[in-house]
Amino acid sequence: CCPNPQSGFTDAGGVVIFEFKKLGGRGSGEVRVTSRTNGNIAICQAPFDFTSTDLDGDCTETGVVDLGLWAGCLFPGPYCRVSDYNCDATVDVIDLGLWAGGLGLDCSSGAPCP
Repeated sequence: CCPNPQSGFTDAGGVVIFEFKKLGGRGSGEVRVTSRTNGNIAICQAPFDFTSTDLDGDCTETGVVDLGLWAGCLFPGPYCRVSDYNCDATVDVIDLGLWAGGLGLDCSSGAPCP
């Protein structure tokens, strides 16, 4: 739902790794590769969508702890972007339905995520 830019430099093999400790909710991101060897030369730009129901970021299946974290963002509690799966600035039953699509899934093992 909001930008989270990161930058880094490749190693001798041309590899750079970015790690997000926790990515909750649903949204879109974009990867941009720019060469800075002789000025800024755009190499590629690739958008991607993401959804994470693993709100506690423990990389295990989505379950009751994640539901508790999601529910903590319901009104009258404070709004939390990580529980807003359709990014409409409210946490409601629509977001619960999208979250429930991830029940029992473990995204770290390659299982499809909602």
